[in-house]
Amino acid sequence: PQASARGRRWLALAVLAGSLDQPDMFLGDGPMYWARWLADERGRPLLALLLAMARDPLLRITAPPVLRMRPGEELARQQMTEALNRAVGSRLNESTLDKVVRNAASSWTQSGHLKGRGRKVRQSVTPTAVSTAYALLLGYLAGGRGAALFETLWAQVLDAPTGEFMHLAMDAR
Repeated sequence: PQASARGRRWLALAVLAGSLDQPDMFLGDGPMYWARWLADERGRPLLALLLAMARDPLLRITAPPVLRMRPGEELARQQMTEALNRAVGSRLNESTLDKVVRNAASSWTQSGHLKGRGRKVRQSVTPTAVSTAYALLLGYLAGGRGAALFETLWAQVLDAPTGEFMHLAMDAR
C-alpha cells in the first residue's frame, strides 16, 4: 500500500510540474516507473528485478550465470561466485561475497527466474508488455539502438524469443 500511494503521489506531482519527460524519471524514483508498476501487477516481479539490476552492479554481474541456465537446471552458486570474483577481484572478502550470492539468488527467485528454497532451479519467466517496454527503455538508456535493443542484458532478462519480444513491444505502444 505504501509503494502504490507513493507512486500515485509522484505521478500527480510530476503531471502538475510537467516533469514526465525527464530521463531520470524512468529509473525507479519517478512517476513513469511507478505508473508502470501500478498498471502491471503480473509484471511487477520482472519490473522490480530490472530496476534492481539498473541500480545494483553486483546483481547485474550475476545475470549471465542465471540467464545461461536452461529451465530445470540447478543453480551452481560457484558460477555466481566466480562471475563476481572476475568482476570485483579481491575487493570483497569471502563472507561478503557469500552474502552477495545469497541476496542475488533471492532476487532471482523473487523475479521468478529461480524457484526453490535451498536448492534453486531455473524456470522461465513470462514477460508482459509493460516489462518489455521497461527493458527496452533501459537498453536504450544503456546505448542500445534498433534491433540491438532486443539483445541487451535487459532484454535477455525477459526470457522471450525475439519474435515474442517484438510482439510484446508492439502491444506496449
